[in-house]
Amino acid sequence: MDRYMFEMIHSLAESGSENAMKEIVEDIMSQGRCDVTGEQADMALRYLNILAEKGDHEALLSLGALHYTGFGDKVPQDYAQAMKYYEKAAESSELEDDWALNNLGYCYYYGRGGTVDYIKAYSCFALSAMQGNPNAMYKLGDMYHDGHYVGKDLNASFYWYISARAQESDTDTEYGGFLAASIALRLGRAFLFGEGVEVELVQALFELRTAEALFYDQTLIGDEFSKDQLLITQDLIETAQDELDRRIG
Repeated sequence: MDRYMFEMIHSLAESGSENAMKEIVEDIMSQGRCDVTGEQADMALRYLNILAEKGDHEALLSLGALHYTGFGDKVPQDYAQAMKYYEKAAESSELEDDWALNNLGYCYYYGRGGTVDYIKAYSCFALSAMQGNPNAMYKLGDMYHDGHYVGKDLNASFYWYISARAQESDTDTEYGGFLAASIALRLGRAFLFGEGVEVELVQALFELRTAEALFYDQTLIGDEFSKDQLLITQDLIETAQDELDRRIG
C-alpha cells in the first residue's frame, strides 16, 4: 500500500471504519513480523483489539496466533490466552472457523493448554479438514502416521498428505511458505521410505528439495521453527541422495 492510500485508509480507520481497520492490519502484517516497526505493531494490535471486542472472528484468530507464537515485546507467548481467542473465533462464525479449529487442534495436539489431548485434537483437525483446510489435513496425516488416537495407518497418512497438497493455499504470504514446505517434507518422506506409496526416490528428492528451499525462505523472514524443520529435511535429502548414488553405482 503506497503512502497516500495508507493515509486515506488510516484516516477512515481512526474515524471508526472497521473495514479500514482490517485493511491497515492486513497491510502491516503482510510485511512479515521481522519488518514491522514498533509503531506499526502498536497500531495493528490496537485495531485488532477493537475488532475483537466487536466479535470479529478474523481479529480473534489473529490475536490467538500472536499469543501462540509471541510478537516481540508487544505480545508475550501465552498458550492459554491463545486458546481463548481461538475458541471465541470458532464460535463467532456462522460455520465454525476452519483456521480457529485447526489452531485449537494444535493446542490439544502439543498440550499447549497443559495437557495433550489427541481425541480433541483429532476432532478439531477433522472438523477443519471437512472445510478444506490443508493444514488440518496434513495434521490428520501426522496422527495416522504416528498412531496418535487413531491406529497407525500409512495409507491413510499418505491420503491426507496428498489431500493437503491438493488444497494448499498461498493466500497467507507469511505462513503459506511454511505450510507448503511442511506438506512437501511429508510427501518427500513418504516417497523416500514407501509410506503409503511405492518408493520413488527421484520424486522424494524433488519434494524434499522443494521443502528445503521453502524452509530456507521462512528462516530468512524470522521463522525460528523452520530452522529445525530445515535440518530434518536436509537429513532426509542426504538419505535420498545416498540411495540414488548407490543405485547408480
